[in-house]
Amino acid sequence: MRLADYEGLYNVDAAERMGVSRQTFDRIVNRARKKVSEALVNGCALRVEGV
Repeated sequence: MRLADYEGLYNVDAAERMGVSRQTFDRIVNRARKKVSEALVNGCALRVEGV
């Protein structure tokens, strides 16, 4: 999410920086966004790692 949303990289560029395919990057970001939105909606704590 940092690379795509905060740094504003295109998914293909962010995927290259992570060393994964664009499809894998898309899957990772979509899962992360779902977890964040669920935590916000349900009032749960978020743990941020790998910053």
